Amino acid sequence: MAKVHMILQGKGGVGKSFIASILAQHYYAKKKNVLCIDTDPVNATFHGFKKLNVQRLDLMEGDEIDPRKFDDLIESISKSKTDVVIDNGASTFVALAHYLISNQIPALLKNSGIGGKTSSCVTSRHFDYGKSRRVFISRSNRPYGLICSHTNGVNAA
Repeated sequence: MAKVHMILQGKGGVGKSFIASILAQHYYAKKKNVLCIDTDPVNATFHGFKKLNVQRLDLMEGDEIDPRKFDDLIESISKSKTDVVIDNGASTFVALAHYLISNQIPALLKNSGIGGKTSSCVTSRHFDYGKSRRVFISRSNRPYGLICSHTNGVNAA
């Protein structure tokens, strides 16, 4: 069963593209192919990682999700023989989250034999450490912690 990893968060600059790129690099390091998609219409950072062959897909029409464009995303996912990593921008977070929930997309994917994981960069005050933030991603059932700097890169793992 293919897995879809959607990286979602309503705040910009918290490491969504970083997490997506690390996840994609993990697949490549394991000699596995992965379909990478960047749906951020404002800052397509994930798309900038040329070696990852990230496809860019704009889902928005004004302030709303365009159903036809979203169908293109679902079609790409359903045709993929590999797992999928999707990086979504902060500017589309509310519209995409609403569209996913109101159209029961997770159930649709599950019924199609596609597993899903939604990752979110945690930015709660409870996780703030000075100028760094702790971001959790998961692999299997074991959480991995990364300390992401507000400026650039990883301070500690």
